[in-house]
Amino acid sequence: MKRWKLEPFSLNNADHGIDATPDILFETHDGRAFVVETKASKFLTEEKLEKQRRVESVITQSGMTFLFWTDRWPLSAALWRQLREMRRLGSCDIPYDRIFAVAQLVAEAPKTLEELRKAGVYRHHVLAAVWVGQAHFNPFAPLCDRTLITSNPKDRRFETVLYAPVESYGWWSSLAEIV
Repeated sequence: MKRWKLEPFSLNNADHGIDATPDILFETHDGRAFVVETKASKFLTEEKLEKQRRVESVITQSGMTFLFWTDRWPLSAALWRQLREMRRLGSCDIPYDRIFAVAQLVAEAPKTLEELRKAGVYRHHVLAAVWVGQAHFNPFAPLCDRTLITSNPKDRRFETVLYAPVESYGWWSSLAEIV
């Protein structure tokens, strides 16, 4: 990811035909722009999905890709929790020397969370380092002592979440009409 912004802009009824404020805008190194909306699946209704389809239409017409993420797909429960915790820790006062310690330790070679803890670096330091891009791990799996923390961005494994439009969330609801 090249850069990102939380709640980057608002759409309004007068200009766009809908009132909405997407959660995230990010740009990849190849210049593609993605607009992300996140929702807890237990609160989704057909009306909320229809609103997201309308937002997706506006975003797509502007040349950006709209992604609709829920805590069930393409995110996992583990990722949902970890992203929320990382976001919280990213705005806390974690001393930068603790974040730098994580970066230094994993620059030498990947380390497990347990190895980092034995070196005096704790989970909240690791998550803060991941939030600022100084360390990486597979966020789709629950954190445990064996979780491998690295300096390699490829270990984030985020490629799968770059293909999550609104329509893909509700594909199953249309099956009854076909069958």
